Amino acid sequence: MIRNSTGFTLIEVIVVIVVLGILASVAVQSLPTSLENRRQVETEREMEVLAFAITGNPALTQNGARTNFGYIGDIGAFPPNLQALYQNTVSYSTWNGPYLPLGFVQDSVDFKIDEWSQLYTYSGGIAITSAGSGSTITKKIADAASDYLYNTLNGSILDANDSVPGNVYLDSVNVVFSVPNGSGGTSDRSTNPDSAGDFTLDSLPVGTHPLKVIYIPNNDTLLNYVTILPRHKSSREFRFVSGYFGGSGPTPGADSVIYEEFTEAKLASNGNSITITTPVGVGENELLIAVVVTDANKSSQLSPPGGEGWTEIDRSQQQGSVTLGVWWKLADAVESPNHQFSWGGNSQEAYGWMMRFSGHDLASPINASDVDGGSSSSPTCPAVTSTVDNTLILRIGGFDDDDITIDSPGLGGHTTITMDESSSGSGTCSGGAGYQYLASSGSSGTATFSLTGSEQWRTMTIAIAPNP
Repeated sequence: MIRNSTGFTLIEVIVVIVVLGILASVAVQSLPTSLENRRQVETEREMEVLAFAITGNPALTQNGARTNFGYIGDIGAFPPNLQALYQNTVSYSTWNGPYLPLGFVQDSVDFKIDEWSQLYTYSGGIAITSAGSGSTITKKIADAASDYLYNTLNGSILDANDSVPGNVYLDSVNVVFSVPNGSGGTSDRSTNPDSAGDFTLDSLPVGTHPLKVIYIPNNDTLLNYVTILPRHKSSREFRFVSGYFGGSGPTPGADSVIYEEFTEAKLASNGNSITITTPVGVGENELLIAVVVTDANKSSQLSPPGGEGWTEIDRSQQQGSVTLGVWWKLADAVESPNHQFSWGGNSQEAYGWMMRFSGHDLASPINASDVDGGSSSSPTCPAVTSTVDNTLILRIGGFDDDDITIDSPGLGGHTTITMDESSSGSGTCSGGAGYQYLASSGSSGTATFSLTGSEQWRTMTIAIAPNP
């Protein structure tokens, strides 16, 4: 006789069916939410790809220099619509697309449609929007169109003897910068330097464009490809290989330090960090000197990015009104394209820049340095005593508020690097730099910045030693 049996009772079967029904109901209810989330994430990813197609991807670099500027870098304008990223609809000669990744260009329509099968909204300008979800998703392409279309290049021109054109030769030098004109062609922006060899070209679109410096009597032409970055003014030095302008001085070469260029950044509203872009074309072991000026006293909190090998030269403040920090490093084989300097405590405005030098002593590039501070309209850079010949004497200043003349530090006998501000008004700060050569070891003497009003200031003089 069988006494035991196996199986489920009717009640147990009913309980199992009820539990499975509840689980199935929960799963079905969560499907729409999960699908919507996936659609939003994918739409946001597509919009970022479209934005990079317009402005270029800053992460794409070669030898530390940005190489990708998208549609704007080729055309000099924002596209009128998204189709212009895929197809040269108006036969622009400078169009070099498609600007979209391979996976996007396989379908001439799909890249313009969000995950809800609705068209993205874009008709030029700085934002792309999607309304397919029932609410608006916005991808901001830029803070302002001017960041990509209206930038500035400052330059200085010297001959092989480190002489400037002066009043005699300034009309004999022509600077011609060819940039996309926004209508499918190129335009030449042309100017002559002033007597000190300095020139400025503005309203420049981002991208890498050809620049010629021409000594007209001999038709001697220097051809350079200059990269214009968004929001940052660029500065370059151009040097002829012949002594056209007369005068004398140390001739940069194997025995002299060469200033190459700088990049700058402005923090125009209160914050706790500022990011400075690496100067274009930096090579391994070239000297980078970074300067950050902040409003108020941030001397104990201001710091460079960690893990990058920056060495502090000085970090100090003046009467609680302005802070000046200066660091140096030798560039890595693959240098980081961006460097974030930060400070704790109360947020402040800041102005920073990074300078690039070559021809320096690799073992000990900083031969001497000193700092000073005060309150006046004529900040004085201290004298330093170099122990080697042919040093480059670098003058740096940080100033409270905006009592400056932009691009004119007032350093007599020096080549200007920069003079600019975080923004205008109170609660701001400004800074400047310039350099000259010291042919023989000894005292550099002092130098004076020129402000338009009395302010608190910190200054520094650095002697950079040449490669022995």
